[in-house]
Amino acid sequence: MAIADGVNWKLVAVSWTAFAAMAVGAPLGARAVRSSHPLEPVWGYGLASGAMVTSAALFLIPQALGQHGRLGSLGIAVGFLGGYAGHTVGHRFTHLELPVDRTTAELTVHALSAGAIIGAIYTAMPSLTSVLGVALVSHKAPAGYAAARRLAERGQSVVTLLLPAAAVGIVALPVGIVGLSPGSGLRGLLFGIAACVFLHVA
Repeated sequence: MAIADGVNWKLVAVSWTAFAAMAVGAPLGARAVRSSHPLEPVWGYGLASGAMVTSAALFLIPQALGQHGRLGSLGIAVGFLGGYAGHTVGHRFTHLELPVDRTTAELTVHALSAGAIIGAIYTAMPSLTSVLGVALVSHKAPAGYAAARRLAERGQSVVTLLLPAAAVGIVALPVGIVGLSPGSGLRGLLFGIAACVFLHVA
């Protein structure tokens, strides 16, 4: 009962949205291998990127600078650097023989980090609506579509995508239950990092 009282139900909604979006996109991507429709992923990625850029520009960046101007700006810089560093590491993995599927591993790592950020944001600012979180995870549908299409082309099962689909909630919910309450400076840093990580992904 105590755990239920500590759950941020907005995080539950965002986590389920992330799972459902990728779970819906994956079978569509697997099916698309049998019929070529190149415009499908284009409009999907366009909508998802637009939602993420809009959310970061209208919600996260103003929150970062409003909480603490200097640390918020530092968070924005760190977020950009972190995004590029993550991209570089992910590209490096493409040249290595790993015992796990690279596509699934990359999506899982990204989803785990996104879950940590989303969980921390809603813990720091519980008054935020779930619309922000839903917009931030909206890219899961086209990501699941593209990943499933690559897996299906290689003859691999798309069931493995259930892990990255659930990864946002796996991290976001425990962070929300712990209920850390950082000061304004740390909140500014956190919002800045979150804004530019999501901008980089978009």
